[in-house]
This record gives sequence, structure tokens and C-alpha cells, in this order.
Amino acid sequence: MEQAARLFGAVDRLLAESGMPRPEGQPTVEHERWVSSIRSRLGEAAFARAWAAGQAMTLDEAVTEAIAIDLSPIAPVATPDQAIRLESYGLSPRETDVLRLMADGHTNQDIADTLFISHRTATSHVTNVLGKLNLRTRTAAVAYAIRQGLA
Repeated sequence: MEQAARLFGAVDRLLAESGMPRPEGQPTVEHERWVSSIRSRLGEAAFARAWAAGQAMTLDEAVTEAIAIDLSPIAPVATPDQAIRLESYGLSPRETDVLRLMADGHTNQDIADTLFISHRTATSHVTNVLGKLNLRTRTAAVAYAIRQGLA
């Protein structure tokens, strides 16, 4: 939580210094929700110390700390009911494989080569996965796969 507070503090200062407009709408609501949650978990004094430390960071320091975050302790572990959830979205076992490969950063051609299918078939599978999960982008599909413990 302290690291999160430091990074939020760094982002706050860097946004202010950059002159970039702050996001509006849902991103702001989500941001405030996260900051509030971190503040309540840490307590006001610890949060204030971590926030101040983050505000004192340079951009390079903040990026280095963010890149070094080890997400493995909080990454979900795949369980049998993940397959049930995916089936409830209508994903076939092949589409689940495609989603996993997408999450691993594979292009449509890489997916085709890995699964020994044509590029066109791989593209169709990717399109089907996005459609069935009601997602617009590969990035959203990757985020979904990570949340479901598939990546």
C-alpha cells in the first residue's frame, strides 16, 4: 500500500508539473476510489508520508519503481471455475487458447503458427473472442485474461 501511495503521489505531482489536463469522468472516479482505499488501509499519517515521498520522486524514479512492481503475489490462480465462466461467455476451448495466446502478446500470425491454423482463421478467432466478451480491443482482452487467471 505504501508503494501505491508513493506512485499515486508521484503521478499527482508529475501531472501538475506537466500542465496536462486531469482526466474527467470515470477515470477520476476510479482514481479517487483507489486513493481513498489506500489512505484508509494505511492510515492518514503513513499515507501522508508515502504520498510526500512520491511527490519528491523524479519521473525516472517513479517509472523505475512502477516497473519493478512484482504482481505475482496478487495474480489470480487459474481454477476450474474459470473454465465455467469462460463457457458462460460462449468461448470455445479453441477461443480460450487464442485468448491465452493474445494475453502472452502473440500477434494473429503468431497465434496461427502456434495453433497450426491459417492467419484468417486466427483472425476470426480473435474477432470472435472480442465479440463474445463484448470487448473492443486486444488490450481489453488481455486485461480480461489476466483478471481471469489465464495469463
